[in-house]
Amino acid sequence: MRIAFFAMVVVLPLSLLADDLASPRRDNIKAEVGNLVDHPWAGEYSDSMQGLDMGPSYVWLAPKNGAAYLCEGWMTDSDYGTISVDESVIRIKWENPSRTGRSPTERELILVRYRKYIFLVPKTQIHAFCLAVRGEGKLPMGLLRRVNHAFDPKEPDAIPHVPPQFKPYLDLPPIVTKVTQTDTQTRERIGDDDEVVRQVVTIDVGAEHHVFPGMRFQRKREDEDDAFPMIEVKTVRASESDAELRYYVEPNNKIPQVAVGEAYVTTRW
Repeated sequence: MRIAFFAMVVVLPLSLLADDLASPRRDNIKAEVGNLVDHPWAGEYSDSMQGLDMGPSYVWLAPKNGAAYLCEGWMTDSDYGTISVDESVIRIKWENPSRTGRSPTERELILVRYRKYIFLVPKTQIHAFCLAVRGEGKLPMGLLRRVNHAFDPKEPDAIPHVPPQFKPYLDLPPIVTKVTQTDTQTRERIGDDDEVVRQVVTIDVGAEHHVFPGMRFQRKREDEDDAFPMIEVKTVRASESDAELRYYVEPNNKIPQVAVGEAYVTTRW
């Protein structure tokens, strides 16, 4: 008689494995923050996704223990990393940036005091933020705001307090640009169910127009809700920049080519 033995292998989702490491980091950060008094940026930040299916996101920051991230809901995710701070710009080196959900894909966050709150604004979206507070767009629900930290609402704070290097964006109108050169689209298979489509283009704005790497532009249309396709600046020169269209699609789905002469404008939220 032969007796067969079967072994059951349980594969845990990567997000759960990462949370085993992120959870202690969160506890350490909370303990560190609890011992700090009136620190300019350490603490807990959260967005406004409560009540939505995707759930809220949280980021914890502390000088010694770095950063931790948690996204709840059906997009449950977590991460942790180290941080450096320079002139109110927080740079985070996430441990699992390719796996994370929303906020941890942003490695540079700007501390902005606006009205009675402190926000963490992605550097890539600082122009969009400034346009929104001027009424030329809407602040996103997913914008991270410091928890349990509010100023006296009577304080005159109608203009956001941003680091000096970002003050030009407070009054800068939307940047409009045109595509002057394009490369051919490429497609790369990602796993079994997705492909990434890429196309490199050149646009006629650069450093002298306050463009920086990571800034995003959307196609300029009469219908402002049509933000497709979006391009992201990769390399900046004095009066022109190289940008990239990158889009994840199912195999064989067609993505419109970016064409020479097309107009693009600073993204809105």
